Amino acid sequence: MSLERGSVPIWFLGLAFCLLMLGAMSAELWRIIGDRQELVAMADGAAIAAASAIDLDHYRATGAALLDPEQAESLALAVVASSSGGVDLSAAPLVEVAEDRLSVTIELERHVPFGLIRFLPIAEDGFDVTGVAVAYPHSP
Repeated sequence: MSLERGSVPIWFLGLAFCLLMLGAMSAELWRIIGDRQELVAMADGAAIAAASAIDLDHYRATGAALLDPEQAESLALAVVASSSGGVDLSAAPLVEVAEDRLSVTIELERHVPFGLIRFLPIAEDGFDVTGVAVAYPHSP
């Protein structure tokens, strides 16, 4: 009986540590979700701006709204550059106009290092978070 004396506080300390790690992982998860939402919002704004880059000569001649790839890329990059989160990107924004010039896809990527759990053996580098948006030109 004397060998088990004082074992309950040890168990409570272990349980408290496990709960603390679970809370830290939850906080990291919500931070990553927030960063992803920010990237998706930035990509969405850039895609909408790029979708407004209609080739006017083609539109006047045929009435069909096709994208001007160079103008779409410059508009999308301008929106990303003016966004507050645009400086934290880990790679250059990917702006891709479809071959048929009927859609534009914007892809943004950011590296999110771990904060609270970086000292755990499972936490090495962090996460790469990606936000993607697709937009289509609109003919009036």
